Amino acid sequence: YIQYPYYTSIDFYVLHNNKKIKERKTGNFELIRNREVDHQFFYFNLNLKKDKTYDIFIRITKVGRIILPISILSPKGFTKENRFTYTLFGSYYGFLIIIIMYHLLIFFSLKEINYFYYAIYILAALFSTLPFSGFGYLYLWDSNPFIHHLSPFLFSPPNLISLLIFTRHFLQIKKYSKRLNSIFLLLIIVLLFELVSYFTLGLSDGLTALANLLNSIVLIINYIAAIVVYRKGFKPAKFYLIGWSVYSVGLISFNLFFLNVIPFSIVTQYALFAGST
Repeated sequence: YIQYPYYTSIDFYVLHNNKKIKERKTGNFELIRNREVDHQFFYFNLNLKKDKTYDIFIRITKVGRIILPISILSPKGFTKENRFTYTLFGSYYGFLIIIIMYHLLIFFSLKEINYFYYAIYILAALFSTLPFSGFGYLYLWDSNPFIHHLSPFLFSPPNLISLLIFTRHFLQIKKYSKRLNSIFLLLIIVLLFELVSYFTLGLSDGLTALANLLNSIVLIINYIAAIVVYRKGFKPAKFYLIGWSVYSVGLISFNLFFLNVIPFSIVTQYALFAGST
């Protein structure tokens, strides 16, 4: 059981006495309904006999950093793990949907545009996590493996663009700093080019490394902007800084992990989800 939804290819072999008794090839481009188990992660049924020795080999390819959170579970253990996963992510996505609906209701009541931009940002943040939870491929684009292959990077630019738009309006960047306003607009344009490049150039380790670096730059610029605006007398920026500090720690940890700066752990695996709450 490999608890990660995104691999270009996985070759799975089971040998007994140097004889191959099981071979399974899967990955991003296999439809979930064609897998051994309809699941967002990768599950391989072993059916091994007691008192016998087996050799298991796994060969994987993946864009970006290779991680392999693997477990051997009994059917009962898999069911228990699956129940916990669905409860955890169901609560997480339910919480985000409530936030989106709440801010949209306030927007329609007060006609205050910041609530609308924040709701769009949370929606974009929700979609940016779907590739890493696997639920996007399981429920939304299950018939389009190409979108699944691009999805971890495809949804990042819209997420960051919506963040920049919200921050620019909430902190009144245009009013307090023309230089920062120009930087925000430039970053939005760069992110649009990044989005287009995934369709025109495809994925590569170099492009994804640059994308993760760009993500970190956006996060740092947002933090700097809030400090600048607060020092110029915009007091609501204090609350933005408090909220942003928690969120940015999660996102920066996630980006540093993909840049191969910090090691894989349960913290880095779920930092994106923890930060966005």
